[in-house]
Amino acid sequence: MSQAAGTWNVHQIHEEDGLGNTLVKNVLVDSYGDAWIGTDDGVYVYNGFSMEHIKGTLPNNYIKDLEEVDGKIFISTDRGVASVQLNAQKSRNVELLFRAGILEGDELLWYPKHIFSDQQGTTWISDNNSLLQYGLNGIERYELKDVELPGSFSRSTQVFTIGEELCALSQKGQLYFFDDLNNEFDPVPFLEEINSVHAVKVIDDFILIASDTEVHLLKISGDGIELIESQEADISCFSMDENRVLAGTWNSGLLSLQIIEGNLVIHEELPLDAAINDIHKNEHQFWLGTDEGCYVITKNTFFRLSDTDNSRISPSHEELRWFDGNSIVHLENGVTRTLSIPNSIDVLFGNGFAIGIDENHVFSTINLQNGTTVKKGQLISNPQYACFDDQSIWCTYFFEN
Repeated sequence: MSQAAGTWNVHQIHEEDGLGNTLVKNVLVDSYGDAWIGTDDGVYVYNGFSMEHIKGTLPNNYIKDLEEVDGKIFISTDRGVASVQLNAQKSRNVELLFRAGILEGDELLWYPKHIFSDQQGTTWISDNNSLLQYGLNGIERYELKDVELPGSFSRSTQVFTIGEELCALSQKGQLYFFDDLNNEFDPVPFLEEINSVHAVKVIDDFILIASDTEVHLLKISGDGIELIESQEADISCFSMDENRVLAGTWNSGLLSLQIIEGNLVIHEELPLDAAINDIHKNEHQFWLGTDEGCYVITKNTFFRLSDTDNSRISPSHEELRWFDGNSIVHLENGVTRTLSIPNSIDVLFGNGFAIGIDENHVFSTINLQNGTTVKKGQLISNPQYACFDDQSIWCTYFFEN
């Protein structure tokens, strides 16, 4: 089922496509182009035509996170973490990496959630109160000092980097920095305003943190981390889209966020009734894991600029101008401005100028930069074709014998 939604083209993947469980918690597209869809009933792998269901061989069917690491798909579940080696034959052999216990101390992990790969290629897995490091040097578990237990079934501590600093932010808003010298995560004073953390995104010198009802913009400086502003938003997840951030929400569809001159600007991007649990970017596509299946959205290549059928268009590499029947519209760098052309029924475009022609064949030469009329004159009738330079107008007419 597809539908156009503003500047996005939307395709939904659900039961009709073989997705047996539509509570999609995570989604990613692997290096072979297959989509891995984590649900409350195992993992579904979709190749665009058919669906494969991985269930029974996993530690548990409640999927919490998916991540591609060194040619393997890591799968985090309530009862442990598994991996599947990717290969051209598309065989799906599940390997158990770590078991997880129901009670603290039963196993190495206690309800694992997030998977993160840092800049050194080390994989981190968070559970209720610790972080597990998994890499070439083996396995090591780090207890987080005085951490509060998460108040969420799907979110716990999130790992991210600020520059070269490895950081962790608990679901309750406690911040930790990794101490290389002592090989431990140290808690640091943070903001009491931030609690119930759902998503974190670092953008240059700024951090976006989504909590239950607000999104917070923070500034990173030599003096530490400063809260710039907070705005109401029920954001669940983030994904980068060129110079902006796409944000999934629990009840408000898809939003876009931009930091402009140090201020946070939020726009409504795509209305969706379903809660968005995860966003995965794959080249020009975004895959949304929602409570009503999986959505694949792509930006529309073409969209309507004018509703006038006989618009005249003047394109160039940097800008676009067109006449919509009442005015000249100028589009440059995504910004439009309008120049009124009263009484004109046609417009001819030139280099920095336009000529408006009214129903009495009177023409006016207009400076497109400031909108002033440079000269006026009379034509014998409206031309079929015309061009002009700084001195003359050249017109083509068709006459009947």
